Amino acid sequence: MKSKFMIFVCVMCISAGAGMADTFVDSDFVLGVGQTFSDNLIITDNVLINNHGTITGNISMQTPGINVRFINSGVISGNVDRASGVFVDQIVHSAADLKTIGNLSGHDILVETNTAEKINFGTLLQIAQNANEINIKNTSVVLDSNFVGTDINVKVTGPTIFYIKSMSDDINTFFTNHVSGESYNIIIQTSDLLFTTDSAFSNANVVRQTRYGVALGNNLGKYLDTLRDENSNDKLLVALDSVDNLNDFNNVLSRSVRTHPIKMMDTVRVFNSFNLARDAYGTYNGGIGLTPFYVHAKDFDVLGANANFTYKISDDFLANFGLFGGNMRYAGPFDEFSGIIYGADFGAKYETSDVFARLQGMFTLVKFDDVLVFDGTNSVNNPTGIGTGMGLDLGPVFSVYDSQIKIKPFVGVNVGYVSITGDKKADVNAKIGLDAEFIKIIDGNKYGYGAKTFVQTDGAVYGGVFANMLSVADGVGGVLDAALLNDDNGLSYKVSLGINFIF
Repeated sequence: MKSKFMIFVCVMCISAGAGMADTFVDSDFVLGVGQTFSDNLIITDNVLINNHGTITGNISMQTPGINVRFINSGVISGNVDRASGVFVDQIVHSAADLKTIGNLSGHDILVETNTAEKINFGTLLQIAQNANEINIKNTSVVLDSNFVGTDINVKVTGPTIFYIKSMSDDINTFFTNHVSGESYNIIIQTSDLLFTTDSAFSNANVVRQTRYGVALGNNLGKYLDTLRDENSNDKLLVALDSVDNLNDFNNVLSRSVRTHPIKMMDTVRVFNSFNLARDAYGTYNGGIGLTPFYVHAKDFDVLGANANFTYKISDDFLANFGLFGGNMRYAGPFDEFSGIIYGADFGAKYETSDVFARLQGMFTLVKFDDVLVFDGTNSVNNPTGIGTGMGLDLGPVFSVYDSQIKIKPFVGVNVGYVSITGDKKADVNAKIGLDAEFIKIIDGNKYGYGAKTFVQTDGAVYGGVFANMLSVADGVGGVLDAALLNDDNGLSYKVSLGINFIF
């Protein structure tokens, strides 16, 4: 680019308190590296301001119709004032020219490097915050993690390559809504497989992949495509489609129970914990009980019933056996399905006036319905899970108030095991807790009230209360239980109301 005239300016020293002088510019102006210019620049004609030093004075452009161009690899810190009808361009030939020009606004930025140098688009946007438009040709541009979206329009007027090193929906929106022109290519260099281009030719737009069999190229992707074919509004797919990078994509997958089926068995673990902690005997020493129950946790509910048989072996020794079943409904942030829980429980209790021991065990099956899961290798439709558990409590018995109140501190252990689609998980936890029970006989009827609490080594905390009644004459009793469990699944509760027939 030829200059009409070159003015070389040396450092000007301004004494304290002196006002700035005015310098009228009607031909090209160049300030070298290390130089400082402190006068006000009053521009009256078509000129190029080529600054490699520091301009601290104000810049005024008040002649309508003139075209002023800036190349700035230095510092321009003064106020920039221009009249209506003055056209201003900022020219960028290299990364060194990506510097702001005071408070200049409403200008166009012209980018042309003609070299192999790659301009960082995030840095370009920083100097274009108040610009009207960016024009690019013969340039390589890099879009990385510094890119956070823009509303400025980019017009490509010559061969240009956009290199994408960090993909996001912002970049997708940028190319769709704000890039126009011709002779540009997009090269995706990121390992993020969620994005591609919609054409191998020029002017391709970035496209967010939603056929994950193609994007991921594995069985997990095929599984997700199957979910889409069955229900395009599947909660997991909606969440996956909304993220704009592979890290967030994998984070959503890690929180889905369908892609980690062992997490589906958390329903069984919570259910078993409540069952192992319940009072299976009440105020009676033998008979049959029928107890409807409801379990609610953060993401699921179980509604069912337990049928229990209690047998008195001796005055100090009781045994019980029961069957249970219920419907389960799971509704988490990414997954919804239902199932049937059923199984058997058993136990024994030995208690004297001084000590007690209580053993409770159970075997649980859960048949999941209307759900397709991914086991890490293959898709599995409606899997069945297995869960077992056993709890043992031991402790002394302290009787007060004519033996109507019993206080029973205890230590114990809870063992649990769950398995589904070949995956399994086992838990062994020590616990320490306290039972308290009040029994009173009124008019031949036996009433019992009590509470139980314990804490486990895994941090789980249980608390429950119960009330039961037995009509000795009629051989009929009832029991009401309510309990809370706070474990790694969050806060859960169980309520039950049953009837007992004594013989």
